Amino acid sequence: MDINALETERWKLANAAIEKHEPTLLEQATLIKARDTVETFHSRVCDIAIKKNSIPILRYLIEHGVSVEHLEPRTIAKDGKVSIPTLDFLLAHGWDINWPGGKPSSSREPFMWFCVNDRDKLVWCLEHGARLEMPKNKDCRGKRSPPILEIVARQGDSATFEFLRSKGAPLRPYPHINKILHAAVQAAACVHDGLGDPENDTEEQRKSRVEYAKRMDMVRYLIDVVGFNVNAPDQSPECTRPRHGEWGTPLEFVQTVWIEKLNPRELTWLLLDRGADPSPALKEAKCDDDPTKWHHDFIKNVEDWETQGGPERLRQREEEREKEHKCCMQ
Repeated sequence: MDINALETERWKLANAAIEKHEPTLLEQATLIKARDTVETFHSRVCDIAIKKNSIPILRYLIEHGVSVEHLEPRTIAKDGKVSIPTLDFLLAHGWDINWPGGKPSSSREPFMWFCVNDRDKLVWCLEHGARLEMPKNKDCRGKRSPPILEIVARQGDSATFEFLRSKGAPLRPYPHINKILHAAVQAAACVHDGLGDPENDTEEQRKSRVEYAKRMDMVRYLIDVVGFNVNAPDQSPECTRPRHGEWGTPLEFVQTVWIEKLNPRELTWLLLDRGADPSPALKEAKCDDDPTKWHHDFIKNVEDWETQGGPERLRQREEEREKEHKCCMQ
């Protein structure tokens, strides 16, 4: 039997073992001398067994030398299929729940970072030792671990944001970098623009429209409730970290993120209504001497805001905020 046939037979047995939770089938598969070494084969089987929640197979692998201490968080969390009983089993057998990943391509996000839209797993993580603040890379050096609230701002909702804040998640874990509002703005700019007739939406467009509404709600929440500064840069000038993926103010993020067929007019106006200074973003939009290369949609959105009552709305909002502040002081 050639190597390809052996490999096919090996994985046929391995997949059957996982589906039937039958370690004896895996033992038979392990005895087949195929392409991968036993260690590599077992490692690949382990990833699948976690996804399929096959605890008997995981027990067999651990008993035969497979370590579950440092599992890639993204692999465990993929598709959200891993169950809490499986997580309990892994934790009981040495899994480091705070491991941020070791692959060069790793985004350095621990498992809990992938659970921001699964409240049951999020609560389970907090109850079983997951940390809300990464212990390393708190300064400007090395690969940056995104704060969990940045992930929530990009993918989650305000209820989860409040929940994690109440548990101690830091708003500013890095001294010179803060992308929480910027992440929410970037996500809103990329998913939809709120335009068009909803009646004519395809299913994909309908889902994008729903997601867009959630992302816009997050931007409003971060500014109006949490109090993020709409003019704060994502990286302060004194930061010694090389600029990579840092674009400036939230409005500069809107200008920089250009998606074909999307026009983030509503998002641009929302930020302007709350006091965003358009000057840096306009400078970026007109960064070339050739006007044909300018970001005309963004420039027009700012100009329309200025001519369609934007400054007056901003003035009224600032007056209301001043009245609220005086009431709070009394």
